[in-house]
Amino acid sequence: MDLREGFAVLDRDAGAVVEATVAPPAGDLWTRGERWRRRRRRGSVAAAALGAVLLASLSVLWWQRAAPVAPVVSPGSRPTLPDRVYDVSPWLPVGMPREPVVAARLAERRTWTGSVPAIAVITGSGRYLHLGAPDLAGQGAVALSSDGRRLAYWRGGTPNGSPRTSQGRSTPVTGVTVIDLVTGGVDSQHFSTEHGLSPDALLWADQDTLLLAYGQWRAGDDGDPLLHGSAAGGPALRWDVGGSQGPIELSRVPLDGFSESAEGRLLVGRRLHNLATGDVERLPVRSGSGAVGSTGSSAFLRPDGVLAQLGGRGRPDAVPNVVTVSDLDAPAAGQRVVPGVAEAWQVLGWRGGDLLVTHRRSGSRDLPETQPWQLLAVDTTTGESSVVLRGADSLLGWSWAEDLLGNAPVVDAVEPPDPLDPRSVVALATAIVTGTVAGVVIWRRRARP
Repeated sequence: MDLREGFAVLDRDAGAVVEATVAPPAGDLWTRGERWRRRRRRGSVAAAALGAVLLASLSVLWWQRAAPVAPVVSPGSRPTLPDRVYDVSPWLPVGMPREPVVAARLAERRTWTGSVPAIAVITGSGRYLHLGAPDLAGQGAVALSSDGRRLAYWRGGTPNGSPRTSQGRSTPVTGVTVIDLVTGGVDSQHFSTEHGLSPDALLWADQDTLLLAYGQWRAGDDGDPLLHGSAAGGPALRWDVGGSQGPIELSRVPLDGFSESAEGRLLVGRRLHNLATGDVERLPVRSGSGAVGSTGSSAFLRPDGVLAQLGGRGRPDAVPNVVTVSDLDAPAAGQRVVPGVAEAWQVLGWRGGDLLVTHRRSGSRDLPETQPWQLLAVDTTTGESSVVLRGADSLLGWSWAEDLLGNAPVVDAVEPPDPLDPRSVVALATAIVTGTVAGVVIWRRRARP
């Protein structure tokens, strides 16, 4: 068989196969193709629509949680006091209040890469935000001036020698910073230190005078482990903020974290110091120690010399505490016990003629961390009280502007924003987009007519 005959045989066989094939009805092939195409398109549109709805819902939720709330009053108006204090979200924005602040506290602010120390504030208009505090060390305490205009904190930096960082868990303290919360002005003081400072005391003698004390850590991270927790005592200093002179040393003043100051008088233990004259008076008695759970403020010295202080038996199961009131200018009158405040944990000041105390909810003996808290205004004679504001566990950690706490009108609080973790939002949005695309691809591959 030659090549021509071979092609003829193939042509004949192919024709037979074609004739034996049953052709679909006219137009059926086109109909099936159209039906397949419409089915794939409907599935793709449905998957894309579902993904869009999920993304829109996530966006709305994120916006609702992060949207700024309207202040209770205009920031330029008279400062107010909220009737409730909320816990602070670590994702609150950072900014400058540009108005007086009624309360401040050390807090934690979260970022895309981790957590950093921060200062949370409640402004006189009811806003919550994280303060833009340069070089914040996150150690010691913050001190808010009585008018809420200035805030002092311990600043971090680089010491002269090996830093003490608790193996990287903290920033060495090298000085102190004061921020004007209305103008945004910053004034800082740096102190020479080999390993870092140990913050001991930070408080305002008046609206312009800051008192502070610190020690010097004896060893850095690479030093003798036995010395890591040891600090040499340092001076007590007075700083007239905004003046031409830096901090000056106060002689014969062993300032500590339990000191109280008002209108140029400083109470340290049982010694009353006159900051203007240098005179020192020894008081006959002071019972402000041993209070159960006292945090931040166990006493309050009023400008007229009236001292309210918290005392107790010093054991966790020894509630009740005792609050006493005495007149430092009339020590012979002794101390008078205030009735009705057996579960007081802080003495914060005065409002009108009533004493302000942080009080645990009555009728419970559970651990205080599980209990709600109240700030009460108490009549020191009868023990009758009224609730000024309420708060959760974090209420104990705030530093208050004493004048505003005592005089500012109380208004209905506005709950601050509680933003979602943006890392979680981005991860969830990415998962939605990825899932939508994958769903469309898989559907189009598997869909059949």
